[in-house]
Amino acid sequence: MEVHLQWQIPQLAVIKNRGAFGDPATKLGIDQHTIPPEKDNSIRVEPPTTERPIYARATSSSIYLHVSSKGIVNMKSALILSTCSMCTLILSAPTAAGDLSTLTIRAETPQQATDRLLFSSTMAQFTAARNAKDPPSLNWESDGCSHSPDKPGFNFLPSCYRHDFGYRNYKAQDRFTRDNKKKIDRLFRSDLYDECAKEEDDLRKTECTEIA
Repeated sequence: MEVHLQWQIPQLAVIKNRGAFGDPATKLGIDQHTIPPEKDNSIRVEPPTTERPIYARATSSSIYLHVSSKGIVNMKSALILSTCSMCTLILSAPTAAGDLSTLTIRAETPQQATDRLLFSSTMAQFTAARNAKDPPSLNWESDGCSHSPDKPGFNFLPSCYRHDFGYRNYKAQDRFTRDNKKKIDRLFRSDLYDECAKEEDDLRKTECTEIA
């Protein structure tokens, strides 16, 4: 599995699958370094600048991080290796202002990916992930706005896609409780209102919110 990521600071940066190709170490002509995992099986690495890409490769024995021309971080974390095939690897920046000296790499479970795409992602970010079917382990199927026109004069379709995404994945993950259903429904209403807020004409905006 070959994956590529463009570094995003301070937002969460998701490593995306790009398909396998030869040994990146040879292709990039960079040195190899090894950093042992910390006690919680996470790996702390020096971040590159925002312009530099990071490459990672999972093998049966290790995960390689290619950090610009600075070298490769060989991550021998059994926990990450045992879970990475069915999930996304994420990089999260420290929250302290100005403290960007290290980042932490962890495995993201399907449940965490679902919650991130529902409750921590903009509609544009969700749409990009849906178009890429990323991560592929989640259910991306949708019947659109099944109980109303997909576009009743307004672009509600992306909101319906995310609503279906929440329902289908929470059901698949055995988390579709009454409270979680209400939470997903509230998000749906919020997404619809966000779409209505784009209308500059007050009459159109009112009409949109009434339909929503």
